[in-house]
Amino acid sequence: MSFLPTIVYASTLEDQKARVMAAASGTNNSVKLCPQLGPTAIANWGLFYAALTAFFQEDPGIWGWGSRYERGEAYENELTAWQEKLQASGCALAVPIVHPPPQADLTKIAQYAAWGAGFLAVAYVVGKVTEFLPHPAPRSSPSMSVGQHAARMHGHMRRLLRA
Repeated sequence: MSFLPTIVYASTLEDQKARVMAAASGTNNSVKLCPQLGPTAIANWGLFYAALTAFFQEDPGIWGWGSRYERGEAYENELTAWQEKLQASGCALAVPIVHPPPQADLTKIAQYAAWGAGFLAVAYVVGKVTEFLPHPAPRSSPSMSVGQHAARMHGHMRRLLRA
């Protein structure tokens, strides 16, 4: 278990889709050829396979890639459970059992370092650009000090209260 979250890119979703759909398609062929499964198990598999296929055929869009990746992992884990169930019932699998690929902590640290470096580079460039923007002229010293202004306001308040 990693202590860093996974950064999900469009390519991450495409890799997951290719891996899971290939395994699901091969498992579907195995289910069709397995006489040991009862009609209930075959019907349940059909429902799961239809939901999995519909999920991975949806356009991922540009928002929510992290939650989409997690839903894909949930489908992948459920597919693994189905494959293990098929093997336990004596059915031959046409594909190896699928498992999500582990991501090393070092890879994640490198990803975060790259994001951090990019953020610092952008901050540096913004700082340099603002140096060239025109700045307002410095104010001349005020005609009254803060104390003088407070005394003047106090006098106005006293006159208002007397009236």
